[in-house]
Amino acid sequence: MCFFMISGILAAFLGVAYVVLIPVIWLFFIILVWVAGNSRSLFVMRKFEIIILLLCFLLYGVGVYRNCTVTKIYEKYDRQLKMIQLETKDLSYKVDGKIIEIKKNSYGYTITLELKEGLVYVYADSKLNGLLTEDCDEKKMTDELFVAHLYGRNIIVFGEIIPMEYARNFGNYDEYKVLRSKGVLYKMSADNMYLSADEDGSNYCDISDVEKSDIDTSDVEISDIDTSDADTSGIATSDISGKLTVSGHIYKIKKYLRSILKEITPEKEYGILEAMVLGDNTELDKDIKELYSLSGISHIMAISGLHISLIGMGLYRILRKKMRYVSSATISLGIMSLFLVFIGNPISATRAVIMFFIHIFADLFGRKYDVLSGLSMAAIFILMENPYYLLNASFQLSFMAIIAVSVSAPVITNLFLGDGEEIEVRNVRGVEDSRGVKDSRGVEDSRGVGNVRAVGDVLTKFMHHIGLYIAKIFLFNVAVTISLMPLNAYLFCRHSTYSPLINMIVVPLVGLVLGMTLLGIFLAIFIPEIGAFCVGTGVYLLRFFTWLSEKIVMLPYANVITGKPSLMEVVLCYVLLVVVLLLARNVVKARKNTVGVRKDVAGVKEDILVNEEDILGNEQDILGNEQDILGNEQDILVNIEDILVVRKDVAGVKKDIVRVEKDIARTQGRLKENSKTIKISLKYVEIFLLLSIIVFIVFRNKFDRFSLCFLDVGQGACIYIRSESGNDYIIDGGSSDEKGVGEYIIEAFLEARGVEKLEYVFVTHCDTDHISGIVELIEGRNIVIDNLVLPDISIDARDEKYLKLVELAKMQEIEVLYMKGGDKLKDGEMIFRCLNPTGDISNINDSSLVFFMEYKELAAVFTGDIGKEVEKELLSDLKIMMIEGCDGKYEIGGDKNESSARGAGISNKGESNVRDEKLEGSVSTKRNRKYRFVVYDVAHHGSANSNSVEFVNLIKPNISVISCGRDNSYGHPAEEVLECLKDVGSEIWCTFVSGQIEIYEEEEGMKIKGFVDE
Repeated sequence: MCFFMISGILAAFLGVAYVVLIPVIWLFFIILVWVAGNSRSLFVMRKFEIIILLLCFLLYGVGVYRNCTVTKIYEKYDRQLKMIQLETKDLSYKVDGKIIEIKKNSYGYTITLELKEGLVYVYADSKLNGLLTEDCDEKKMTDELFVAHLYGRNIIVFGEIIPMEYARNFGNYDEYKVLRSKGVLYKMSADNMYLSADEDGSNYCDISDVEKSDIDTSDVEISDIDTSDADTSGIATSDISGKLTVSGHIYKIKKYLRSILKEITPEKEYGILEAMVLGDNTELDKDIKELYSLSGISHIMAISGLHISLIGMGLYRILRKKMRYVSSATISLGIMSLFLVFIGNPISATRAVIMFFIHIFADLFGRKYDVLSGLSMAAIFILMENPYYLLNASFQLSFMAIIAVSVSAPVITNLFLGDGEEIEVRNVRGVEDSRGVKDSRGVEDSRGVGNVRAVGDVLTKFMHHIGLYIAKIFLFNVAVTISLMPLNAYLFCRHSTYSPLINMIVVPLVGLVLGMTLLGIFLAIFIPEIGAFCVGTGVYLLRFFTWLSEKIVMLPYANVITGKPSLMEVVLCYVLLVVVLLLARNVVKARKNTVGVRKDVAGVKEDILVNEEDILGNEQDILGNEQDILGNEQDILVNIEDILVVRKDVAGVKKDIVRVEKDIARTQGRLKENSKTIKISLKYVEIFLLLSIIVFIVFRNKFDRFSLCFLDVGQGACIYIRSESGNDYIIDGGSSDEKGVGEYIIEAFLEARGVEKLEYVFVTHCDTDHISGIVELIEGRNIVIDNLVLPDISIDARDEKYLKLVELAKMQEIEVLYMKGGDKLKDGEMIFRCLNPTGDISNINDSSLVFFMEYKELAAVFTGDIGKEVEKELLSDLKIMMIEGCDGKYEIGGDKNESSARGAGISNKGESNVRDEKLEGSVSTKRNRKYRFVVYDVAHHGSANSNSVEFVNLIKPNISVISCGRDNSYGHPAEEVLECLKDVGSEIWCTFVSGQIEIYEEEEGMKIKGFVDE
């Protein structure tokens, strides 16, 4: 049955790309899966199998239809939203939907509206843009009570459409992908909101004074985003004292329980317990969240399948001891369904509840519960609602974790430790051996020594079981960690090395934390002191988890940045893992056969002993009969007959012994074959494990090549360079319009590239749009920085930002270096030469570090924010470099300031050409100078106050890169600068158009590509 369920899953996955050919291919795949799982012909199936096969085809058809429908809906909204983005007028749009969730945040509320085709996120202010009026305040209605009345109500929202952002740098957050995976159609910023008339014609707030919005629909056509003028004539008004909906009651209960929990829980642990029990992480401490993530136990902070399993199955088993099946099943299923609605139906919890239902019904029909079948059925139901859940990280982690726990971990654990049956046989044999020794030494037994040994055997056996149990738990967690490692690398670009160790301690205690917290909340309703005592148990356990996490993350290599593998690399890792599991399964199977054979051998040996005893008995009978012959001659004939009979029995017994010896020889042959199979399988397991490790190392180090990246940080600048020797550099890192640029853009990019340490961070000058992200990197300490390089300017010219940056770096034990014109830094064939500053400059922009970087046939000029006057001063030096190069013919400042980084150079492999991979157009490289490829970091974000004609004509760049934000207030880049760059035949790349821009080296030469295709 599992084959059919998995086929249904595969059918449900197809909707993301609904090409007609793919469903047809998968239709044949389903048939092949069935044929592979059944030895009989298609025409002699049992009725049950026919029903299952038809059900599979039905699920397949429904899945494909649903997937195609959802994909078409998303494509329609994508086209319409793109039309809105191209519209130059300020338009206000109207949407009418039902409120299903309201979350409070720092600036107001986020409201989730449910439409016929999907969800809409609406961002409102603290007064809910007109819903929460002064009239409500006069009636002393609290925000919480008012929000409870809004749940389940239809509202009309007028506001602006907010475009969903795509990831614009490698490894950055992709809002479009994430929101689509949650079923969100678009976002709105509310201008005004109104409550629609409900069933009894009542409304909850006075909205008569709310201004109407003027909406122009001349150039936009969009369904469900109604662009008609606001009309509130049909909206009734009344008091707020209407009836609460079901969702409103749930919200009110949740707020009440939250208030109880807050009263009896310390502030630091309250956020964790609120997330674990109530599914709300709005008050979760950021530092705790990061700490648990680094230690590998962040999964305990969300209501996941683990929580559902602990609560649901625990409740069901308790009820089964006191009630019949129907009563216990009905109560537990009802409670878990309400709990799922109560916490907001997260994907992992929904999966767990569906599997819980299937488990209960399996008990009802007396069938064995199959985890994979239950998992497959859960996936089908979840993906039927929205096939894009497949792209959701929670969906991927939840389902992969169950596969790891139920498939990978048991096989790997049994591979190394054996199963319970084999252990039991070994223990039984040990006891028999010890008994044999004691029986043969009766004297010792009489002295009491045997009893002491018996006690020692029991203690040894007990310690053996304890050690085996601990080893199994640890190996089980290791197997789960290995199974999740490729997916974690793909999603989070890091791996917690000691997570198996900490999870084997934490996970068993999570159930106690949940149970005591739930009990404490319930008891606190009646007796707060007892409730606080119960919750206190969970609080102290959480403090223990925090302490343990702090110790774990301090260990060497506690957190390894893996880099972000490609999807194909993740698939390859799991293919290798499947091969390893199949081979390991063969080993486990062979071991089980060995155990069976050993049992057979033991039985045969017992038969031999019995037969030998029979022979001895018969021989004694013969001797007795012979004595009877001598004593009584009259019975000679009778005794002779008895002797003949006994001798025949002896002969038969001897034949049995020969047969048994042959059986032993055959079983020993089987043992040898099994042993040979185990050795061969283990050999292949080792080979494929080694291949898996190699693949993992490969995708970690796949970026070990020369690379020059201009990150899209909005209105700012950040340049990343990786040398051929694997060293990492950053030039600037800041933005004036992006918040959290260091954590969410630069650090995320570095982790996706597998960067754990930056050898040098260059700061051209200390404007906010060049250093805000670097400050975050230094304070965050997730990325190690060896050296911070600042422009060497006079003490008087060092402003407050400059001095604070120096102080912050020294506090974090980062070496602070200073550079000026004439200094250079060498890393293999890559050389940085500093051209500016050359003297005391009071203007902060003109004091920017200017670098001339050369690598083989590539040269790059990095200019910071220098103006035209500094450009004029640099012309003479730059002219010599561009025409003659710097290989000994011209050295600025000699070698006295040279700094060498580690790494060896590599030879140039053939002719290189810079080209745009998207347009597949070659860039002209005909320049009368040494360097075939010249990259120009356009000064001051393309400002007209920089980039003089003489300066640009001297450089004559093949590629000009402008780092600036879209529609920035400075007017960057200036039209005259763009014209000047075009006049010298340069390709112009802008970060606000192409996102991250990367120039990298391959065997055929240098290539350039943008991250975003617009």
